[in-house]
Amino acid sequence: MTRTLLLIAACVATNGAGQVFLRLGAMGAAPVTLDLATWGELFSRWPIVAGLFLWGASMVAWIAVLGRAELSYAYLFGSVNYVAVPLAAAMLLGETMPRARLLGMVFILAGVVLVLQGGSRAAPVR
Repeated sequence: MTRTLLLIAACVATNGAGQVFLRLGAMGAAPVTLDLATWGELFSRWPIVAGLFLWGASMVAWIAVLGRAELSYAYLFGSVNYVAVPLAAAMLLGETMPRARLLGMVFILAGVVLVLQGGSRAAPVR
């Protein structure tokens, strides 16, 4: 199960990092419209490309997770991004972090700890 948790952590990390890169790439970009030139400019920004790559890597790793663990167990770990991404955005991008948001993040982490305590069975092999 430790290997599965490491794989889940890799999914969470690559997904969260991808979100930060996508935000970084979107900052200062022209507003997105239906005009293809706007999309071309957006996809020419390196943070957008990096964010999409990380997001794609997260999806590939997630498929491996789904072969090892129950979805009802593994999926809950994605909520760690509801803590990690806002913290990264505050530290790296200067975004605000009100107290209510911090309190909500504490509750999310408490839920993840409860899930860890309950454990999981391996995904059934078919």
